[in-house]
Amino acid sequence: MSIKLGSTGFSGIYLGSTKIGSAYLGNVKVYSSAPAGAVIGGKTYPTVVMPDGHEWLAVNLDYAWSGLSVPTSGASRVTTPQAMYYDYDEATYGWNGLKRGLLYNHYAVSYLETNKATLCPGWHVPTMDEFNALVTAIGGYNYGSKLKSTTGWKNNRNGTDEYGFAGYPSGDWSGSFSNINAYLSLWSTKYSNTSTPAVGYYYYLAYDSNNFDYSQSPRTSQHSVRLIKDY
Repeated sequence: MSIKLGSTGFSGIYLGSTKIGSAYLGNVKVYSSAPAGAVIGGKTYPTVVMPDGHEWLAVNLDYAWSGLSVPTSGASRVTTPQAMYYDYDEATYGWNGLKRGLLYNHYAVSYLETNKATLCPGWHVPTMDEFNALVTAIGGYNYGSKLKSTTGWKNNRNGTDEYGFAGYPSGDWSGSFSNINAYLSLWSTKYSNTSTPAVGYYYYLAYDSNNFDYSQSPRTSQHSVRLIKDY
């Protein structure tokens, strides 16, 4: 490991010729090279290098690509790619509102992952292994408060947001909208079509818990998405 100085001062910390995005002493960040962000669907998303060593979106995905169904009212469960804003209200809950982004069904997640080279080049939906690596890096399943945003959670059960992940409580949809301000659930790529109904797997944060753990729900349900940078 080496520290380099440029013509204007500190340049960064390097491991061989590779620049390190962040350095930690235990779970405490002691150095961070601010990432440039991610351009996806014409929008620039803030990103953060987490203690797992990988770069993640620092807000939920808010991308309605061409052909994705985004109903404005009266949605039903579908087995085609679909996404919604909470209460169908983009002005309040979308990119220009409270950073909640879109809620996607798992069929949309699979479509995004299959077409990532054109829809989100350089980025992908996290696998369960990648979520598990993040869990290990923050200290374990019961340290989810480190990922929660410092505002917005029900009953003021906010987190410490120690790494800039800014996990914001965006709710979900499973036939109706629910859990606004109380729950953040993030799809992984994993699913099973052998169960009835077919299910997808996600990691979640809840207002009444410090855990960052996983669960499953029908693939027709809708949850948030955070992308991770290819490596």
